[in-house]
Amino acid sequence: GIQEAMKFDPEVPELSQKRMREMFKLFDKDKDGQIRKGEVRTVLRTLGQEATDTEIDGMLSQVDTDNDGAINFNEFKALIKMGQMEEIEQKKRDDQFVQEMFDEFDIGENGFLTVPEVLFQFRKLGDYETRKKHIREMMYDITGDITKECITITEFKRAIMD
Repeated sequence: GIQEAMKFDPEVPELSQKRMREMFKLFDKDKDGQIRKGEVRTVLRTLGQEATDTEIDGMLSQVDTDNDGAINFNEFKALIKMGQMEEIEQKKRDDQFVQEMFDEFDIGENGFLTVPEVLFQFRKLGDYETRKKHIREMMYDITGDITKECITITEFKRAIMD
């Protein structure tokens, strides 16, 4: 909510005041210093999000701290921060998912996935066609190193997320 946006993590790069002001002006179509419901929909679409009228009303009620039915510049900044926080939360969930998957594959619990560990997981999933040479080829595709017979969590994540 708005309280979380106001406590936004200072370590996360934020849009500059100037850039936010420029964005605000883009969405404030009638240049009255307020962004209304229809303009909120445009803001959300620009951020890659779709919302129903009910969701927009809910968002307005969270962000519209002066209850005038529109978003002023300070409320707009909080809205942008809320969107950034949602992206950060999704990234955390994605990272956790990848880490859990990596840990499932990392039988030796040494922080690396080896050819035999990956092959074992393929067998567990019912794949008896894949051979060690195929796993080595996949590892080469991931690492760029033909001699490397293991991958790190960072390499695994890059392969999964790309």
